[in-house]
Amino acid sequence: KSISLIDYLTHKGYNPKHMGKYYKFEINGHTIDINENTPNRWTRWSSGEHGDNIDLLIKMMGCSFQSAISELLGDKYTTIESHQEPQKTPKTVKQINSLLNIDTSKIKRVYAYLIKTRGISPQIVQDLFNNKLVSSDNKGNIVFYHYNITTGEIVGFTKRGTISGARFFYTDDCVGGLSFFILNTWNGNIQPIEDIAKLQIDHLIILESPIDALSYYELYRNRWSGKRVILISLSSVDRFQNFLKWYKDKGLTSDVLICTDNDIHGYNVLKVAKDNGLSFRAWFGELRASRVKDYNELLQLRKSKK
Repeated sequence: KSISLIDYLTHKGYNPKHMGKYYKFEINGHTIDINENTPNRWTRWSSGEHGDNIDLLIKMMGCSFQSAISELLGDKYTTIESHQEPQKTPKTVKQINSLLNIDTSKIKRVYAYLIKTRGISPQIVQDLFNNKLVSSDNKGNIVFYHYNITTGEIVGFTKRGTISGARFFYTDDCVGGLSFFILNTWNGNIQPIEDIAKLQIDHLIILESPIDALSYYELYRNRWSGKRVILISLSSVDRFQNFLKWYKDKGLTSDVLICTDNDIHGYNVLKVAKDNGLSFRAWFGELRASRVKDYNELLQLRKSKK
């Protein structure tokens, strides 16, 4: 969504008329205006239509959602940006445990962060603790446990500051990058982590951060009656590539829904999935309609309207 439509259309050979701060383009018989201060948005005054760069390719150029993303990324925008992990990754589970610094006296701060700051329901937060998916360290940071996707063993974690919001990682690279924050749900309820490859999964949902996974679960779990739904937080494109290799090697055929952020990083994840031949569905509709970046923003927007 940060890609400039002015640059993109000019690169494609469309010649605009520059009038003040507006660029006028003729596209398939339609005249659109783009304000240079918001170059990724357009308006067609004759019909009242408007939208972002993806909307333009869908409405004016006949692209599908996924082809619009591929077209916008193109050769010029194929750089994959992965999150940097500032800490050296430990080699063993024992080393990981020594770095966790779990302190249950700080749990109240984690509860407050998830419930008041992030909008997660108290019962869901309690379920997370009961199933050993989150905890707190001695500084009151929230700890999201990473589980080995095949053994169900804790092999790493992500920490996030409950005051600063800063995120930092520790991950066990002995498992080939196959440790993730995972929500294993049945009938809309959180279950203990199991070997995912052995489960009969109805829907496998890919998200970016643990907070995204929790927010998505909060928003849509009531729709999962009688369903086994697995949510996986991948955190970076590199980890997503590791996941794709594991998924293909296991020969899994679950329904895969990619629900990454509504930004250039999220679109890059889709491109990686497409380039690796993964059969999947992409869902950004509600994020784009609400003009928010991720599912926690959507969750908080929904709760503010109640």
